[in-house]
Amino acid sequence: MISEKEKKDLKQLLALAIGQDGDDFSLTELLGFFYGVAITPEVIVPSEWLVTIFGKEMPEFKSEKQAKSGLDTLFLVYNKFSDAFHNGTLAFPFNMADPDGWELEEAEEWAYGFHKALMLRPELWLQEEIPLFADDEEGEENMACMAVITAIAEPESADELFESAPGPGEEDIHFWASLFSLLPPAVESLQNHAVKLEKERQVRLQEIQHLGRPVHSTKISRNDPCPCGSGKKYKKCCLKGEKVVPIH
Repeated sequence: MISEKEKKDLKQLLALAIGQDGDDFSLTELLGFFYGVAITPEVIVPSEWLVTIFGKEMPEFKSEKQAKSGLDTLFLVYNKFSDAFHNGTLAFPFNMADPDGWELEEAEEWAYGFHKALMLRPELWLQEEIPLFADDEEGEENMACMAVITAIAEPESADELFESAPGPGEEDIHFWASLFSLLPPAVESLQNHAVKLEKERQVRLQEIQHLGRPVHSTKISRNDPCPCGSGKKYKKCCLKGEKVVPIH
């Protein structure tokens, strides 16, 4: 989904942000972060997620051309993730069934970025009950999925989340292998939950838009004052934009 040139541009952009008060993301962490922002069923404006990446101030670019190139690529890649989610083609990027060592390391970095994105709206993922659907089982499943992702993203928290987790300074290859194998279905489950919430959000928006439309029981003449109160004639106001649909 991401070209080699885009990866190169993003790495150069992230290098400029090192040492600022942002999160010092690696490329893999950034891609996990964008994945999480894309599936969040609530609008997260760029001014908010840019702070996570760069801190309160943008990096110092050598030139206006460098700034435009880097930021254009950043937004292009973000839009690719967003479009993929809404098109139903966004998928977990690693094979955890038989991973190589480098894949485990990258998956851990990816999970860190993904977790950072979900924590921009923790109330959507960490409720024991899901008010929109009143489904306790779904709420419990979300909590279990978040525990898997959090433990991988922040290994020091694993012993607080799982009784079987090794303690500080201990190693347990079997525990971590089992946990990493649960990462893809955990992401998929939260993504499915996000799809449901997004559909519900779209329904609410449509209801709000419908309630905001003026509806009238009598026919409105083209030359009558527009019922929206603008002072213009109906033909030059809401009729022109097809905002009012008279009911005969």
